[in-house]
Amino acid sequence: MIAVSDEDAAAIQAVFNQDGELSAAIEVRKRFPAIEGERAREWARMIASWRPFPRAKPPDGPNAPHKTRPMGR
Repeated sequence: MIAVSDEDAAAIQAVFNQDGELSAAIEVRKRFPAIEGERAREWARMIASWRPFPRAKPPDGPNAPHKTRPMGR
């Protein structure tokens, strides 16, 4: 298992989109030397397909946290 930063993912995705899978596999190997051969191509495809998570909406409804009111009013 490896930890991929947002910066690494963005760079690999950019190479994949501009130059293709093989170039992205080379970029994976540059950034993660322990990943070799076909495994680098698999990781390149996986990372290239990642999309950011949608931003969470603030809770709404009866279970939403309530704003506190100043005391004495």
